Amino acid sequence: MPTVRSNTARSVLLVAAAAAVFVGLASLGLLRYHEQRLAALFSGPETTASEGSRGYCPRLVYDTKFWLGEADFENETEPSALEALRPREAPSRWEYVDGAEREKFEAMMRRSQPTDAATGATRIVRLQSPTVYKETWLPRFCTITSPVEGAVFPPNLCSPFVEWSDVHNDLWQVSVSVPSARVEWRALSRERRWRIPDDVWEHVKKHAAGGAARLQVKGVKRSGLWGRGRPDVHVSAPVSFSVSKDPADHAIVYRLVDPPFVSYKTPNTFVRDIRRKAHRPFLLSRRKYCFNCHTFSRKSADGGKLGLQV
Repeated sequence: MPTVRSNTARSVLLVAAAAAVFVGLASLGLLRYHEQRLAALFSGPETTASEGSRGYCPRLVYDTKFWLGEADFENETEPSALEALRPREAPSRWEYVDGAEREKFEAMMRRSQPTDAATGATRIVRLQSPTVYKETWLPRFCTITSPVEGAVFPPNLCSPFVEWSDVHNDLWQVSVSVPSARVEWRALSRERRWRIPDDVWEHVKKHAAGGAARLQVKGVKRSGLWGRGRPDVHVSAPVSFSVSKDPADHAIVYRLVDPPFVSYKTPNTFVRDIRRKAHRPFLLSRRKYCFNCHTFSRKSADGGKLGLQV
């Protein structure tokens, strides 16, 4: 009896293992077939982007001649509307204390600069309008936004991201090629961001060192599982980049701060090994401590000073 039960258990295990292997292989086959059907969507008539270079959305433009003292009121033939806004008293002397908290800094700005009669806004507040720095022009067509044309990567950089803007499509095919070596890699993406795989990046660095590589993105609008909602395929303008023969310093220290910088008196400081994908905090300010802008007094790692105001 024990021998019969042992053989039965062994048979059950073998059947279960065979079934698991079959299901795994079938799943891989179905996934590969699905990816092939999706890749087939990018064959057909193409429409290439014809838009020019990137730009920025227009913003409000203020006449600053009066505030800069450049307005010639005496020689004007007609009274200027700006005269009504002339402050009766000259602005007080600039009161600046390095390391002040944001609220105190804004209060100093209000005391030291003319403010808008209606809103009370200072010139710095106006500069903080999102249209000044952040509102980039949104392309109407599939356009690669990063890297930019002619970008140069150091050979010791980890694999970079490719980013693009596209408001019409929901599936993209990214191609990376080195024309001089006649090699090309393609990948599908369901997001407007794709990171070059490590093995592909190693090949690109090997073949494009001192030369040029090329990126291009194609976009389609899906309809159903394997259908295409539009007859043509949108194709971005190609972007060329190169890989330098000279490496960069392995470590960089940086802060994640968008201009204008006045709102960020105490940003965190990060250190990054550009050969690695992960980053880690170097100094956390916790909105209390101000690290001097020129933090390190020496570039080499054998000494130096770190300025910290508490």
